[in-house]
Amino acid sequence: TLAVGFSTSVGSIVVRYNPTFSRAAGTAYSTPLRPDVVIEFGEHALAFDAKYRLDRFDVSDADTDDDPATYKRADLYKMHTYRDAIAKLDAAVVVYPGSEFVFFERAGSKRRSPCDVGSLEGVGAVPLRPADSDPTTQLRALLQHLLTLQRPVV
Repeated sequence: TLAVGFSTSVGSIVVRYNPTFSRAAGTAYSTPLRPDVVIEFGEHALAFDAKYRLDRFDVSDADTDDDPATYKRADLYKMHTYRDAIAKLDAAVVVYPGSEFVFFERAGSKRRSPCDVGSLEGVGAVPLRPADSDPTTQLRALLQHLLTLQRPVV
């Protein structure tokens, strides 16, 4: 078991488990928030939050579990909450047991593949489906890609 607030680092990358962001600490501007995992590198921070639910596009008695499944809109709203309320957070991504990847860049682009994401800033959903032969493929691809992006200068 990991303690709430546990933190470890690998080189210049810091991974925090259930860190608390609060108004009193000056890390959030409203109510206390606690995403599952926050990854910090340089001046950047990314939040990942697991949600164990999804919406199926087509459900029938003959469901093979291969039908497309997508994130719940309410879970994406929660990612907006994290992204908008936590100071210095670039992106927030829901990790869910579906099949659809999506990342909405703050500048307006909607990306359907981890390698197409062009900005650290935004919200998204990445599938991690235990039944897949390699369930972490898209999550690993997204992390590798995001760790190489630079935040645009505004």
